[in-house]
Amino acid sequence: MQRLSALLPHEVTVSVARSEDGGFVAHVLSFPGVRTQGETLSELIAMINDAILTYFEVPKKYQGFLPTYLPPTALAAMLIGLPTGRNEKEVTLLAVGEEASG
Repeated sequence: MQRLSALLPHEVTVSVARSEDGGFVAHVLSFPGVRTQGETLSELIAMINDAILTYFEVPKKYQGFLPTYLPPTALAAMLIGLPTGRNEKEVTLLAVGEEASG
């Protein structure tokens, strides 16, 4: 578990935009080629986390023990109000729920 946790960064940079159908799309800028989408912001955050864990090939049985990446509350509120179209917003997601080292 410690080895897997050490692989994951403390924060990731993500470019988020509204899709034409009203959902969200994200490019995880911290990891080349990692893109995902979700109908709601909550679903998008879950999909981003899944994409990151897939990128690092973390086995499903360990995923519940690793940090979850979340935007700060103020950024999440701003993303919900993001208009559709080509308006992209770069945000930093922070790792939450990391095990204490020691």
